[in-house]
Amino acid sequence: MTIDPAAAPTIDVPIRRRAIAFESGLIGCPTWRNFVLEPEAAGAHIHTLRCLDEDGIALYVADPFIIRPDYEFEIGDSDAEALGITDPGDVLVLVVLTVRADPPEITANLIGPLLVNNRTGRGRQLVLTSDTYSTRAVVSA
Repeated sequence: MTIDPAAAPTIDVPIRRRAIAFESGLIGCPTWRNFVLEPEAAGAHIHTLRCLDEDGIALYVADPFIIRPDYEFEIGDSDAEALGITDPGDVLVLVVLTVRADPPEITANLIGPLLVNNRTGRGRQLVLTSDTYSTRAVVSA
Protein backbone atom coordinates (compact mmCIF):
# COMPACT_ATOMS: atom_id res chain seq x y z
CA MET A 1 0.00 0.00 0.00
CA THR A 2 1.45 3.35 -1.04
CA ILE A 3 1.01 6.42 1.10
CA ASP A 4 1.18 9.58 -0.94
CA PRO A 5 -0.09 13.14 -0.60
CA ALA A 6 -3.21 12.44 -2.65
CA ALA A 7 -4.36 9.82 -0.12
CA ALA A 8 -3.20 11.55 3.05
CA PRO A 9 -6.11 12.29 5.37
CA THR A 10 -4.19 14.98 7.25
CA ILE A 11 -4.47 17.32 4.29
CA ASP A 12 -8.29 17.30 4.20
CA VAL A 13 -9.29 15.99 7.63
CA PRO A 14 -8.55 18.08 10.70
CA ILE A 15 -6.41 16.38 13.33
CA ARG A 16 -8.33 15.96 16.56
CA ARG A 17 -7.30 15.29 20.16
CA ARG A 18 -7.19 11.55 20.63
CA ALA A 19 -5.54 8.63 22.37
CA ILE A 20 -2.99 6.66 20.36
CA ALA A 21 -1.57 3.28 21.35
CA PHE A 22 1.74 2.09 19.91
CA GLU A 23 1.67 -1.61 20.82
CA SER A 24 5.42 -2.03 20.32
CA GLY A 25 6.34 1.41 21.65
CA LEU A 26 8.49 3.80 19.69
CA ILE A 27 11.86 2.86 18.25
CA GLY A 28 14.46 3.21 20.98
CA CYS A 29 11.71 3.74 23.57
CA PRO A 30 9.74 0.47 23.74
CA THR A 31 7.99 1.40 27.00
CA TRP A 32 6.48 4.57 25.50
CA ARG A 33 3.26 3.04 24.20
CA ASN A 34 0.30 5.21 25.16
CA PHE A 35 -0.02 8.79 24.01
CA VAL A 36 -2.46 11.63 23.63
CA LEU A 37 -2.25 13.67 20.43
CA GLU A 38 -2.86 17.35 21.15
CA PRO A 39 -3.49 19.17 17.85
CA GLU A 40 -1.61 22.39 17.22
CA ALA A 41 -0.56 22.53 20.89
CA ALA A 42 2.78 24.01 19.86
CA GLY A 43 1.60 26.28 17.05
CA ALA A 44 0.09 26.02 13.60
CA HIS A 45 0.71 22.55 12.12
CA ILE A 46 2.84 21.49 15.12
CA HIS A 47 1.15 18.96 17.37
CA THR A 48 2.20 17.47 20.68
CA LEU A 49 2.27 13.72 21.26
CA ARG A 50 2.20 13.43 25.06
CA CYS A 51 3.33 10.12 26.57
CA LEU A 52 1.01 8.69 29.23
CA ASP A 53 3.49 5.99 30.31
CA GLU A 54 6.22 8.34 31.53
CA ASP A 55 5.74 11.77 33.05
CA GLY A 56 7.38 14.68 31.31
CA ILE A 57 7.71 13.03 27.88
CA ALA A 58 6.17 14.83 24.92
CA LEU A 59 7.18 14.90 21.27
CA TYR A 60 6.53 17.56 18.70
CA VAL A 61 5.02 16.01 15.57
CA ALA A 62 3.80 17.31 12.23
CA ASP A 63 2.18 16.28 8.99
CA PRO A 64 5.06 15.29 6.67
CA PHE A 65 3.06 16.27 3.59
CA ILE A 66 3.18 19.91 4.73
CA ILE A 67 6.94 19.69 5.25
CA ARG A 68 7.58 17.85 2.01
CA PRO A 69 4.60 17.71 -0.39
CA ASP A 70 6.16 14.90 -2.45
CA TYR A 71 6.65 12.61 0.60
CA GLU A 72 5.68 9.06 -0.36
CA PHE A 73 6.36 5.54 0.92
CA GLU A 74 5.04 1.99 0.95
CA ILE A 75 3.39 0.31 3.92
CA GLY A 76 4.20 -3.39 4.07
CA ASP A 77 1.36 -5.89 4.34
CA SER A 78 2.40 -6.90 7.87
CA ASP A 79 2.33 -3.27 9.07
CA ALA A 80 -1.03 -2.61 7.41
CA GLU A 81 -2.44 -5.80 8.94
CA ALA A 82 -1.08 -4.98 12.42
CA LEU A 83 -2.75 -1.58 12.27
CA GLY A 84 -5.95 -2.88 10.69
CA ILE A 85 -5.54 -0.61 7.68
CA THR A 86 -7.35 -1.55 4.49
CA ASP A 87 -7.47 1.87 2.83
CA PRO A 88 -4.69 4.50 2.62
CA GLY A 89 -7.32 7.10 3.63
CA ASP A 90 -7.53 5.45 7.08
CA VAL A 91 -3.92 6.40 7.89
CA LEU A 92 -2.80 9.46 9.80
CA VAL A 93 0.89 10.01 9.09
CA LEU A 94 3.05 12.09 11.45
CA VAL A 95 6.78 12.70 11.78
CA VAL A 96 8.72 13.60 14.91
CA LEU A 97 10.28 17.05 15.02
CA THR A 98 13.47 17.99 16.85
CA VAL A 99 14.14 21.55 17.97
CA ARG A 100 17.82 22.42 18.27
CA ALA A 101 19.14 25.54 19.96
CA ASP A 102 22.66 25.78 18.56
CA PRO A 103 22.49 26.35 15.69
CA PRO A 104 18.77 27.13 15.89
CA GLU A 105 16.80 24.82 13.61
CA ILE A 106 13.88 22.42 13.48
CA THR A 107 14.33 19.08 11.76
CA ALA A 108 11.92 16.27 10.91
CA ASN A 109 12.57 12.54 10.99
CA LEU A 110 11.24 11.54 7.56
CA ILE A 111 12.83 8.07 7.86
CA GLY A 112 10.74 7.08 10.91
CA PRO A 113 7.12 8.11 10.25
CA LEU A 114 4.41 7.39 12.81
CA LEU A 115 1.32 5.75 11.32
CA VAL A 116 -2.02 5.84 13.11
CA ASN A 117 -5.21 4.06 12.13
CA ASN A 118 -7.74 6.92 12.20
CA ARG A 119 -10.57 4.56 13.12
CA THR A 120 -8.94 2.63 15.98
CA GLY A 121 -6.15 4.84 17.32
CA ARG A 122 -3.58 2.05 16.90
CA GLY A 123 -0.16 3.31 15.91
CA ARG A 124 3.17 2.02 14.69
CA GLN A 125 6.49 3.61 13.83
CA LEU A 126 8.10 2.55 10.57
CA VAL A 127 11.72 2.72 9.48
CA LEU A 128 11.94 3.54 5.79
CA THR A 129 14.82 2.22 3.74
CA SER A 130 15.12 5.23 1.49
CA ASP A 131 18.07 7.34 0.49
CA THR A 132 15.63 10.08 -0.54
CA TYR A 133 14.72 11.07 3.04
CA SER A 134 16.66 11.95 6.18
CA THR A 135 16.25 11.66 9.95
CA ARG A 136 17.22 15.34 10.08
CA ALA A 137 15.34 17.01 7.22
CA VAL A 138 15.52 20.74 7.87
CA VAL A 139 12.10 22.30 8.40
CA SER A 140 13.24 25.68 9.70
CA ALA A 141 16.61 27.24 10.40
